[in-house]
Amino acid sequence: MAKYSPEQIRAFAVVGHGSTGKTTLVESFLFNAGVITRMGRVEDGSTRTDYDAEETKRQVSINSIPATFAWASTELDVVDCPGFVDFLPEVRAVLNAMDAAVVCVSAQAGCEAGTEKCFEYVHEYKLPALVYIGKMDKENADFDKAVKSLGDIIGGHFVPFIVPIGSAETFQGVVDVLASRAYIYTGDTGTFEERAVPENLAAKVASCHEKIVEAAAETDDALTEKYLNGDALSPEELSKGIRAAILTGKLIPVACGSSTKSIGVKQVLNVIAAQLPSPLDRTVTAIDPNTKNEIQVKPAADGDLLVQVFKVLQEQHVGEVVIVRVWNGTLTPGSLVYNSTRGEKEKVGQILKVVGKDRSDTESLVAGQVGALVKLRVTKMGESLSSEKQPMMRAKVEFPDPTISYAVKPASQADQEKLANVLTGLGAQDPCFRAYMDPTTKEIIFAAMGDVQLEIFISRLKQKANVTLETAKPRIPYQETIRGTAEAEGKVKKQTGGRGQFAVVNLRLEPLPSGKGFEFVDAIVGGVVPRNFIPAVEKGLLETLPRGVIAGYPMTDVRVTLFFGKYHDVDSSEQAFKTAASVGFKEAVRNARPVLLEPIMNVLITVPEENMGDIIGDLNSRRGKIQGMDPLGKKTRVKALVPLAEMYRYVTNLRSMTGGRGEFVMVHDHYEEVPAHLASSIIAEFSKEKSAEE
Repeated sequence: MAKYSPEQIRAFAVVGHGSTGKTTLVESFLFNAGVITRMGRVEDGSTRTDYDAEETKRQVSINSIPATFAWASTELDVVDCPGFVDFLPEVRAVLNAMDAAVVCVSAQAGCEAGTEKCFEYVHEYKLPALVYIGKMDKENADFDKAVKSLGDIIGGHFVPFIVPIGSAETFQGVVDVLASRAYIYTGDTGTFEERAVPENLAAKVASCHEKIVEAAAETDDALTEKYLNGDALSPEELSKGIRAAILTGKLIPVACGSSTKSIGVKQVLNVIAAQLPSPLDRTVTAIDPNTKNEIQVKPAADGDLLVQVFKVLQEQHVGEVVIVRVWNGTLTPGSLVYNSTRGEKEKVGQILKVVGKDRSDTESLVAGQVGALVKLRVTKMGESLSSEKQPMMRAKVEFPDPTISYAVKPASQADQEKLANVLTGLGAQDPCFRAYMDPTTKEIIFAAMGDVQLEIFISRLKQKANVTLETAKPRIPYQETIRGTAEAEGKVKKQTGGRGQFAVVNLRLEPLPSGKGFEFVDAIVGGVVPRNFIPAVEKGLLETLPRGVIAGYPMTDVRVTLFFGKYHDVDSSEQAFKTAASVGFKEAVRNARPVLLEPIMNVLITVPEENMGDIIGDLNSRRGKIQGMDPLGKKTRVKALVPLAEMYRYVTNLRSMTGGRGEFVMVHDHYEEVPAHLASSIIAEFSKEKSAEE
């Protein structure tokens, strides 16, 4: 591949709602650019950027995969991103490493939930964007309706740069608004004839052209004055103004086409190459890891090195493939660099240019380029590489907490051992995945952004380690406590000849304020319990607390006072006093009005205004308590306290109620007493399980 300077590079991500044709568009890019001679199909897993077995099985993109190729004296470094909602947080991480976004929209559906989310990320990072309205050849395709839906829902200045000729079965070509030329396609090989603009589209094309010129003129006072005076902008002035308007987000170009038939794709590539920014058009913000001060970096091939890791792939026979974007400087094989996130040195080995599943060695990556590194020692997703002499790093992207969890149980002891060996590396490909042991329920928990992501991780685990897992609803980490005061005697007496066991303890239980845990009070006087046995009493209590009394959950917020007891000179022992303490404690708990506590979550739910009624009603049915509502543009954020027991699979229900436009986060807030009718069923289930074990 030829060498390119930073001003010739266009680094962008192809994003959008699921099934809007992102992967097919990238495949069509590669075909029209001459990189491949035949287009692959998502349906049979033959595309360059969807090659994972799970992607083929589900026919959805799972990983963000780069593809680098040349077009019109530029290098396009494109990243094909997932669109399924479970993987959208990864899209945010990729956009953080790009200069622009190409947002795919279906001509049949218009603006969808995933479109909104992608534009939220675009606005967050202040990225220029181009909209590609695909599937123009499909039934019910409506270009104008799709453009209008973007303006109505997203807001902003969406202006067609490419206009369709026909739609659905009559779709045959496109008009380039700036060139004012039509391109009529024949077959599905990208072959076209250039013609004059059809008469029935002349007025529409002229209107779009005028909107583009107006947006360009508004970027500069001198251009504005010239435009208002009725003078035409020169080609140079128009080009400069258009790029400035796109860079600032005041103008969002809209293109269209059919990726499967390659209609309009060459014109889309021309707009990308001509109008989207190069690395030199933007200043990147870095951080000094020592002072934490921000550093504004103007990209240059000969500048101080700054590299961002935005994706890590786990591949068989290769291991970790680290996908990077070079922001500044030049990265070369064999160089010693500095992981400024960790503060450790790293040796760069092979550097690869990536075209989906195809990779080739390259002698360098310069500012703006995307590539892959292998066999790195410590570097992980979200981290930065720089020179040790001038350390700097990009701020790490914060990922949301998982929204759905399952308990997983290895099918056999052999599976248990295999799972333990691979658990630590499971989240390397996706930071939104968590695997951990619940300290209360002792279950292994897999947590992710949705069912599909969890299913994929479990499937990969089975392939990687040949582990068979069973999944179930996670147990709720309830707690037990008491509401009253009670006293009880715990006795151990086994004296039938020889060395026996004897211990008597008298305990008083009192409730403590929430969050105080456990308190032990030694109130023995007169030596009725020898000093050397008192620690054994406390130890017996501490060993009993985690197992609870009424339902098998940890006991908390209780003060236990040892106020009397008895011992035997020969038969008393530490074990006897530990056992007596446990017996007495359980007896006292049963007489101290024991109750069950459940975790209450602080939940923040963001939904469109029109879904508020359904959301509030649903929260009420989940025993939720509404704490407030805040307007957020066209959406509303609802604050509520909801029992964790009622939040199982909530993300699935929320997506259903809001058409995928709702989202939520939750964190633990406090523990609260379980209503009596629910507590009785939980306690009864525990008693049933205990009887079965016995």
